[in-house]
Amino acid sequence: MGHLVAGRELGSRAALVGAVCGTLPDLDVLVRYADPVTAMTVHRSWSHSWFWLTLATPVVWLIFRLVPGFRGGGWQMLLAIWLAFVTHPMLDSMTIYGTQMLQPFSDYPISVGSVFIIDPVFSVPLGVALVMALRRPARRRQVLSVALAFCTSYLVLSAGLQARLEHSAALAAPPGASMVKAAPTPFNTVRWRLLSLSSGTHCDQFVYAWQLAKPEAWRCYPQQRELDAGLGNHAPYQRMRWFTHGWYALRRDGDAVVVSDLRMGVEGFYLFRFVVGEIEQEVVRPVAARQLTPARPELRAFARAYRHAR
Repeated sequence: MGHLVAGRELGSRAALVGAVCGTLPDLDVLVRYADPVTAMTVHRSWSHSWFWLTLATPVVWLIFRLVPGFRGGGWQMLLAIWLAFVTHPMLDSMTIYGTQMLQPFSDYPISVGSVFIIDPVFSVPLGVALVMALRRPARRRQVLSVALAFCTSYLVLSAGLQARLEHSAALAAPPGASMVKAAPTPFNTVRWRLLSLSSGTHCDQFVYAWQLAKPEAWRCYPQQRELDAGLGNHAPYQRMRWFTHGWYALRRDGDAVVVSDLRMGVEGFYLFRFVVGEIEQEVVRPVAARQLTPARPELRAFARAYRHAR
């Protein structure tokens, strides 16, 4: 984005402007928070806000103009900085995590979830196009425009595939299901994980993009939502409920009460798992949240994501 917009003005240095400004929003991971649930749910919030990034744009522009080699950067560099800033949260919002880019007006974590956080089909064409544009400046606009058009079309296609699969999942959902969700498996949009959620269970199945959900293919796992009664208004637990849009599971692990984000991972290996309570004499009491280090994933769990549905 930086090289496309400001390449004529700054030459190859415009790519550096884009790289720096495309990275800055993610530096919020360096901020320390009181507990791991807060750290998870505040990531991609204020630093990814269109409002705050827009206000930061002229400040960053003035800082760049203090650096030798960038002093001549005018409105094109200003526009490149702004576009690098605002397209970062836009792209993040297409993943499953949740991006609060409407702050301070809304803290709703937008998570379309139609692309995995790392997808070579999206990233590689951009990288190749950037290298070509840097090597052949005369073709910069054409090469980068084609790459951006391709990647934008890929995002639109992924959202269309997701909508089709979620409609299919809703039609084939187990009795009593209240929500369905489709999310791509790692590094592709060919193999998808379908989720359904009810008050007592959550279920999943795996399909290819050209398949439809099958009522008999769901694998269901018990929830332990009765543990909810002892957690009350415990802040870390409530934040997980809000941030996951209800896609969470409660489990008893020994004497610990664990809440897991069902959207990221597979059964047997969820990336975000937090202890939020402890059980004493069969009574649940809230405790300070702590994150469970992800265990080594069961290869069989991941293998299911790439096998044909049976």
